[in-house]
Amino acid sequence: MNRTAYHIGLIYVFLAMGNLIAIKTYADATFLTSFGVEYLPHFTVASTAAFVGASTAYGALVKRTSPTLLDPLVLVILMATCGLAPIIAPAGGPALFVLLVVIAAVGSIANLAAWNAVARTVSGREIRKLLPRAGAAATAGAVLAGFLSTGLAARLGVDRLPGVCLVIVVVLLATGLEVARRTTDMEPERPVAAPGRAGLSREASRLVTWLLIAAFAEAATGTVIEFLFKAQLKTTYGKN
Repeated sequence: MNRTAYHIGLIYVFLAMGNLIAIKTYADATFLTSFGVEYLPHFTVASTAAFVGASTAYGALVKRTSPTLLDPLVLVILMATCGLAPIIAPAGGPALFVLLVVIAAVGSIANLAAWNAVARTVSGREIRKLLPRAGAAATAGAVLAGFLSTGLAARLGVDRLPGVCLVIVVVLLATGLEVARRTTDMEPERPVAAPGRAGLSREASRLVTWLLIAAFAEAATGTVIEFLFKAQLKTTYGKN
């Protein structure tokens, strides 16, 4: 394990999750302002589909391309979308709809890349102790970004958020490159497979199973809450 890389990775996931929350705050607020609450279901479906497609493509590319090349490319694309947002937003229309969907999807992929980066810094039994700390760092980033981005949007206007996100993405790029540099020479530990099974050990298989269950439960709960919130939002403000 590279502890220095791990601690830099904690900063990486903290910033990535915070940036994602700020991006989603901008996307949701800008969409509501430009298109109205009645089209929120369309935006939610489009954003979900975009994330599924982008994450599938990212997963396929990771198997064929080094993350040290792919992850910076994701961040560069995110920088470009943040830079384009203030230009496209005033015009509105389909171009803005596409931009908001893309910026939210790419922000999610950047967050996923940060998680993959911090996961590469640990191995063996330390994973069970150290990855939950990364989860706590990500949660802290989300909470802090939620308050800060809401306050910033209220005081300075939501159109300032892309500029803030652009600065964060530049820091993310530098942090991600440093984590990659420090983990380039790390050799992953190979778990001993249980008899009759190939690949993961029995203990690792159980861990993966519980992680899959937890991820599914989190995704399902988050989706239900989001749809209920937006349904209530449409009921409350749809006639205004």
